Amino acid sequence: MATISIFLMRLNHAIFKICKCQRGVSLVELIFVIIFLGIALASTLTMVSTSVTQSMDSETLSLASMLAEQKMEEIRGDKNGRGYFYITSQNYENEANAGGYSGFTRSTTVTTYQNYKKVEVVVAKENIPSVMLVTYLTNY
Repeated sequence: MATISIFLMRLNHAIFKICKCQRGVSLVELIFVIIFLGIALASTLTMVSTSVTQSMDSETLSLASMLAEQKMEEIRGDKNGRGYFYITSQNYENEANAGGYSGFTRSTTVTTYQNYKKVEVVVAKENIPSVMLVTYLTNY
């Protein structure tokens, strides 16, 4: 243990002995440090800005998906409660500010085929892709 501390003391003394010849920082070194720190800071801020934007977009997409699922559950509940023949496009109006969230629009389309109905719920908001849920209902 003592030999390690002696070695470190000698190493420390040798390093400071070498550095004694240098009295200060030159202007060129100072400029290089400022440029390096500026580039590092700009890169870091760009990455943080991008990650915050992507985080907000994913949160908005999750909310749009939740609004689409909410409407789809309402339609499934209407089929069970009001019956298969109640499920028509006329009974589900297009909504602005869907679910009380401003900027979201929600539309429902019901297409009737011979033995089933295709129900599409689309939730949209500016600057994000639309979210569409599709389900098929039968009269069983």
